[in-house]
Amino acid sequence: MKVRIRLDTMTDIANFVLIANSTSKAVLLTDNEHLCVDGKSFLGVAYSREFNDLWCETEADLYTKLQPYIVIDTPSN
Repeated sequence: MKVRIRLDTMTDIANFVLIANSTSKAVLLTDNEHLCVDGKSFLGVAYSREFNDLWCETEADLYTKLQPYIVIDTPSN
């Protein structure tokens, strides 16, 4: 699973880390280019707020739990 996410507050970050730690599989946050941090690390996730784009990559089925943070791009007219 690879989805674009948005984490606006420290509460969002804390909740994301709790969700990421609910699986034994790796959870990575990337900028979709070359930067990557551990999604299970509070400091790593806090640092990722500096990324231009924020993507969550994992093989775990976390889509439902992450839905509040997923960015849905809508086509512009």
